[in-house]
Amino acid sequence: MKKYVIFIIIFIFLLLFIKIPSYRELNHIIILDKLEVTCSKNSYDIIFYEVTPKRDGSGIKLNYKKYKESGRNLSLIKKKLEESSSKMFYYKSIDKVITNCLDTKEVIDVFSLKPKTIIHNKS
Repeated sequence: MKKYVIFIIIFIFLLLFIKIPSYRELNHIIILDKLEVTCSKNSYDIIFYEVTPKRDGSGIKLNYKKYKESGRNLSLIKKKLEESSSKMFYYKSIDKVITNCLDTKEVIDVFSLKPKTIIHNKS
């Protein structure tokens, strides 16, 4: 009998202190393909491209939707972008970062990116 009581207490303890990850439907996630960052003296222009696959007679066609935001602080830009949509941004799907900034570490850290390709433009 003591074993059951101890098991129940441990089970209740685990339920209270272990967080179960939240579940998201695919329709409620914005899948991002690439990121464009333009740096000027004291500001950033951020453009995300959302991938929206559409099926047509010849197969699947990829459409892109732009999300653009500007500002001086990357954290505030991220917050504005996330507040602009009721869906959740999925940053881990970004494969390509196109930028004219000399240092992209801050952008990658703020948005928690792991891009496969970083392209530096001199515009």
